[in-house]
Amino acid sequence: MNNRARITAHVGQAGLGGQVVKAILEEDGKPLDQAEIVLRDGDTPQQVAFQFVPTVKGRHTYTVRIPPVPEEKIAQNNHRSAVVQVVDSKIRVLYLEGTLRAEYGAIAQRFLSKDPDLEFCALVQTRPHVFVQRTNMEGLKLPGIPADAATLEKFDVILLGDLDSSYWKPQPMELLVQRVRAGAGLLAFGGYHSLGPGGYGGTALEGILPVLTGDRNLGQITDPFLPILTPSGRDHPIFANIGKFFPTSSSPPQALGLPPLDGCVRVKGARPGALVLATHPGEDGKLPVLAVQPVGKGRAAVFTSDTTRNWQ
Repeated sequence: MNNRARITAHVGQAGLGGQVVKAILEEDGKPLDQAEIVLRDGDTPQQVAFQFVPTVKGRHTYTVRIPPVPEEKIAQNNHRSAVVQVVDSKIRVLYLEGTLRAEYGAIAQRFLSKDPDLEFCALVQTRPHVFVQRTNMEGLKLPGIPADAATLEKFDVILLGDLDSSYWKPQPMELLVQRVRAGAGLLAFGGYHSLGPGGYGGTALEGILPVLTGDRNLGQITDPFLPILTPSGRDHPIFANIGKFFPTSSSPPQALGLPPLDGCVRVKGARPGALVLATHPGEDGKLPVLAVQPVGKGRAAVFTSDTTRNWQ
């Protein structure tokens, strides 16, 4: 909020080279800015960029729209939208981790504690139902999983690590679901006690995830791999500036050097309506590695692997 933002649209055409068209940027359906572009011949999309300053906190839909020209036969694809969560200057992150594993150190020490745009609280379970807190939020003391709505409302994003579902009571889990529906972001990622193997199948939390977790018997894939980007993944903001390091179904990585991950959690599949951004190279390319979906006013994502510390 109150920081300059940039949105870039990629515009392609067929048979309309030389036409001058107007590109309009909309915020929640209301015009925000516009620019004229001259359509070029060729198969390479051209870019039109907008800069603006969001002033209202919350979830907004930004759309770039090009009014059709008289010679145009198909106008249904003349717009593209992106959902954006506008937050205060510092995003507040709650990280819940079930075991003192290397991933916890990588996320808490090398990422959360060093990002000047974040305030965070990391809770790691050192023995059953006993959590140790690390935070840079002044005056915050959490003995364990938050059990009241007022505490959860302090956070914009919740990271859920290798924490078995048996450590959740029904009310705190339901409060977490409500917080996401009210506008928070949720990222659940892999581990030996997460997703299906962690017993989340059939829980309230599974109901908002972009994957069907399956049961505890699905197990793990333990062979090293690099995720394969789907067409949606190649265009998604999550992979902006780093997509070149990942293979696609038709081509190897454009840039070499990204270490493989050490495995991932099996899931039953993507939930209908979810957007799958990356898949496992085995399993006929049908096993989601990264999937996202909107949840009410919030968003949820699942990353079925861990060991992303290899990517630091």
